[in-house]
Amino acid sequence: MIKVSILSPFYNEEEFVYKLLDSIPRRDDIEVLARDDASTDGTYANLLAYQETHPELNLKVYHDDVNHGAFYNGNKLLELATGEYIHFIDGDDYVYTDLYSQAIDQINGEDCVYINLQINSGVVFTLNEQNRTLFCAPTTKFVRRAFGGDIRFPLEGKLVDWDFNNELLSRNPKCKYTGITAYHYNHPREGSICNLVSRGLMQEMMKNVFYWPNINCIGGVETFLYEMAKKYGKDYDLTLYYKVGDKAQIDRYRKLMRVKQYKGEKIKCEKAFFGWGTDIIDNIEAKEYYQTLHADYKMQNLKPCTDPRITAYLGVSQAVCDVFTETFGLPAELCYNPLTVEKPKKMLRLVSATRLTWEKGAKRISQLAEALDAKGIPYTWEIFTNSKTAEINNKSKNLVFRDIRLDIRNYIADCDYLVQLSDTEAYSYSIIEALALGTPVIVTPWPCLKDLGVINGVNAFVLPFDMSEIPIDAIYKGLKKFKYEIRPDCYDKYLAPGKGDYEKEKAELIKVRCTHIYYDLVLKANQNPGDEQIVTRERAEKLSDLGLVDIVDE
Repeated sequence: MIKVSILSPFYNEEEFVYKLLDSIPRRDDIEVLARDDASTDGTYANLLAYQETHPELNLKVYHDDVNHGAFYNGNKLLELATGEYIHFIDGDDYVYTDLYSQAIDQINGEDCVYINLQINSGVVFTLNEQNRTLFCAPTTKFVRRAFGGDIRFPLEGKLVDWDFNNELLSRNPKCKYTGITAYHYNHPREGSICNLVSRGLMQEMMKNVFYWPNINCIGGVETFLYEMAKKYGKDYDLTLYYKVGDKAQIDRYRKLMRVKQYKGEKIKCEKAFFGWGTDIIDNIEAKEYYQTLHADYKMQNLKPCTDPRITAYLGVSQAVCDVFTETFGLPAELCYNPLTVEKPKKMLRLVSATRLTWEKGAKRISQLAEALDAKGIPYTWEIFTNSKTAEINNKSKNLVFRDIRLDIRNYIADCDYLVQLSDTEAYSYSIIEALALGTPVIVTPWPCLKDLGVINGVNAFVLPFDMSEIPIDAIYKGLKKFKYEIRPDCYDKYLAPGKGDYEKEKAELIKVRCTHIYYDLVLKANQNPGDEQIVTRERAEKLSDLGLVDIVDE
């Protein structure tokens, strides 16, 4: 039987997850319900990791894709609780394990059982009959779930904790005051707004808010937002609001700045920056308002917001500023787009020429691509093939499938590795061509490798057939230059001597180009307009007389 359901709403508190959960006593009569409120950091991932690695804690993790606020989450957790009592622990707080367990042991049917709080400075707040209204937070007490019943946090107002507590006390609960200091209230801490904002006692005051209603998959504006976050995200508090956005773009923004989907809420900030849309300006209370100009408004027949609250217009180039002023009679200040240029990682170039079938290693191609992707290695893998790609499970954008060519030596000479991952090969021309050109290879351990001079770690990486060990770091680092001697053939022993006289026959061959669809009896295949073939002069003349081809090359 569950005695206490611990309810913990989380939002962007990745650094506190483990400390909170580590502090909870391991008891069979406790369940922990943690709910992530669409965090933009690693909070949800940390909760899931803890759940997986600590099965001894009866932890249940929930997640919302949309941020609704702490009190909405609290109400959801109240609906999920199964314990006789409920107790809230804020996402950035923790409890004193043994003392907390002792407090639970003191519960004996009361409606509200109070514990004391200690803050970061060491000051202890003792709960008693006189101050239970002042210290109204749900973190101060265990509440009998049947007694609390249908009480929920109101989702509007500034004294939400107060309203919840007053409703509880209006029912004349039977109370116990344990006198045990079991709860650590993480206050004050730098950047903490949990005691005011998340509890509805004040509106969050942000520094710099950017509003773009639509975030596309690609575009200069999307790059502007990313570069802004890269350059200024660490030293300037940035928040991006959007209505509709490309997931890949949103995900990369969230690594660098706060990102929120706009749901009609009021926003308070020091400075507000608008892109294409200013439709929510009435809901933003700011000290200064800026509109950024990212287009030639005259040429594109666009009209900016000319709200009198706009402090200044910021043009991304002098040309944009000049056209804007000429068109609308408003001054614009030049403010180039930010750009931070880091030295890019080396791009790994792989080439293969192969059928994409199981015996030619299609599955292994997928596995090697997955291993490269997992390591974050930048690479492009050009695969010359006439096969369908059905055998390739990996959908990596780094795989490029090309039509077959009879000669790809230019590609081989210019790549980092020639890759051939077959079950077996008797010779493999592409491998030998690569080594002869000084290009190392990635292969599987065929019996012929030693005979052909393929040496693991010198001119090749030989991967096991099961792909269990792939030295990605070593592959990315590369091999030293090597010398390779082509194995001499000995067909001069077997060929009959005699000077070749093919030139006479070659002179009679002519290239023709098909002009009408027809079935070629010699080739036993349909010919379509534009198809070319080399035929004898006699055949070329017959096909031309029938009006099927044009003679291209005499």
